[in-house]
Amino acid sequence: MIGSKIHGHCNAIWLTFIVSNTNYKVLSPHQIVPKLHDEEEHYIAFESTMYRVLRDVDMIHHRGRTKSPERRKASMHKATGPKQV
Repeated sequence: MIGSKIHGHCNAIWLTFIVSNTNYKVLSPHQIVPKLHDEEEHYIAFESTMYRVLRDVDMIHHRGRTKSPERRKASMHKATGPKQV
């Protein structure tokens, strides 16, 4: 049991190192996993594992120098007559 915790801790450190790399900093785990597999022929972890590790080390928030996405209220349109929608 202890060996698996150490192994898991090493994997978590490796995943955070990869995610903080400049090539992957602005990508989500959804984009990182296939990119690593296609370009470098490495399979590191499942996408869900990457999300879990990032959440555990508080790195799931927006990374990189790009602007964070903004939440906007959905605009409401109201038809007051025929053929307005």
